[in-house]
Amino acid sequence: MASSRGLLPLVVALANVAAFAEEPKPATSYFDPGLDLRYRYEGVEQEGFASDADANTLRIRANLALREHLGFSGLLEVDHIEAVGSQDYNDTRNGNTEFPVVADPEGTDLNQLWLQYAPRADTRFRLGRQRLNLDNERFIGSVGWRQNEQTLDAIRIETTALAKVAVNYAFVDRVNRVFGPDAGTPPETLEGASHLLNVKWSPGAAGFLVAYAYLLDFDEAPQLSS
Repeated sequence: MASSRGLLPLVVALANVAAFAEEPKPATSYFDPGLDLRYRYEGVEQEGFASDADANTLRIRANLALREHLGFSGLLEVDHIEAVGSQDYNDTRNGNTEFPVVADPEGTDLNQLWLQYAPRADTRFRLGRQRLNLDNERFIGSVGWRQNEQTLDAIRIETTALAKVAVNYAFVDRVNRVFGPDAGTPPETLEGASHLLNVKWSPGAAGFLVAYAYLLDFDEAPQLSS
């Protein structure tokens, strides 16, 4: 089984090769920094709890994008989730079990770290921790309405080289779930060897057909494997 401990250092090494393949240039020629703040409120009324949940949280997201250069591009993205005011909710980590769950735990997490190579306009390869949303996200998605996204440590290939056909394949060895970076229950990660294949055929304006195979194999959670 591939290990994410091997994937991420490889991303960093390849990024160094991509950035310095030509004569040195100012750092601003290669990188685009970004900062995003998102406040979120969620209230939950649930039977069986004497108190309602009121969750005020702030997500601080900082990223650094590697501009495309010789076909290479990349992204480093870090998230920090902070509770605003009193924690009148169970974030799955804070122990406030007298309240309903709002799964936005506090913490700082490496959200994305990937390197991409696009040898041609219709094909790209991406290695590292990344966001992956397929179709309507019913089965494979980043759960973007939560403060802490679900990301994948994966090797991914996308191509539209065949006319009217889009192919998406990813080998995944770790799922980084929405429950934050700290160990707890439920677990913050699922490790294993999973294969995701999605093929979309778009014959015309009338619509499209999608065929997919999501083969999930998690070492510590066989009940979630399929």
